Amino acid sequence: MAGIYIHIPFCGYACTYCDFYFTTHLHFKDQFLETLFLEIDKRKNFLEGESISTIYFGGGTPSKLTAKEVESILTKINENFSVDKNAEITLECNPDDIDLQTAKDLRGIGINRISMGIQTFHDKELDLLGRKHSSKAAIEAVENIRAGGFDNFSLDLIYGIPDSSLTSWKANLETIIALKPNHISSYCLTIEPGTPLEYQVKKKRVNMPLESVVIEQFETLMTTLNDNGYDHYEISNFAQPNFESKHNTSYWKGTHYLGLGPSAHSFDGKNRIINVANTKDYCAHIKTDNGVEIEELTVQDRFNEYIMTGLRTKWGIDLKFIEKSFPIQYSKQLNSDLKLPIKKGLVEISNETLTLTQEGKLFADKIASDLFSVS
Repeated sequence: MAGIYIHIPFCGYACTYCDFYFTTHLHFKDQFLETLFLEIDKRKNFLEGESISTIYFGGGTPSKLTAKEVESILTKINENFSVDKNAEITLECNPDDIDLQTAKDLRGIGINRISMGIQTFHDKELDLLGRKHSSKAAIEAVENIRAGGFDNFSLDLIYGIPDSSLTSWKANLETIIALKPNHISSYCLTIEPGTPLEYQVKKKRVNMPLESVVIEQFETLMTTLNDNGYDHYEISNFAQPNFESKHNTSYWKGTHYLGLGPSAHSFDGKNRIINVANTKDYCAHIKTDNGVEIEELTVQDRFNEYIMTGLRTKWGIDLKFIEKSFPIQYSKQLNSDLKLPIKKGLVEISNETLTLTQEGKLFADKIASDLFSVS
């Protein structure tokens, strides 16, 4: 079982916090689609005949494509790969792109899961983040998605927004729970270098919340969603029963995947292949396979990635798998490094599986980095 990710680079505008690759030059769209079809043809053997269980349109803003354009991509994929009949097919979208007819059109061409970036239901915060929709428009978009035939959709929220408080965050959670999405992704705002938001923070035009407030927001997120029937299956992801993101879960479990489009990554179990992060260069180079970086993962790389991804999930790290899959020194070093976080109550071991405790989830990245092999 494998997955396919398609990076649609187009955005109608730039969000102040975003450092993903995107372009607002929509006049490249026809050339991009032509090149994408060529790349699909060229990469048809990359997954060595594995069946495709998930397809994910990410970006950028995939909803900048028409349903007909998305359908043409799906058709091309089906011509070149064996796609499971019940494959999860997700499309990311912005609220301002989804009216009722668009939702019906997307459902009609085979998209069966929507992931919508709302980020906050406070208009002032939306403006700060550079989002163009309003809270009212976001709620209407959710209604359009549901009325359009989608019974599987995810909504995104961001906490740690400048000038936010625990009270404003609780209001966000109340609103999103009332909308009853099957899945919620929630991320702590990171000030990325070179973004407009970083500039505003440096100039003290906005005030980042205290770390104690951000911790309270995350703790409230976990408690509130758990109390309302959402399983905290990955640090940033919560799902109602049987509605975990199959595509993202496959990443965390090391499944092979093909990444298509500018800046997209692919993984074959040993190597990571990275496309150039520029639409114009991508279109120019895909014919000759230039603009593609191949990163061969060492044993140490693969160990560290397994630690990083496994520790973030409810399934945790299989200690027996580490013993079988890596040289013995990796298990020995891990057992030594685990003594302190176990003593502090940040991690626990049950049935040869290492997982974070509730308190440990507050420090997931730090704990993972402390467990990395650095020799």
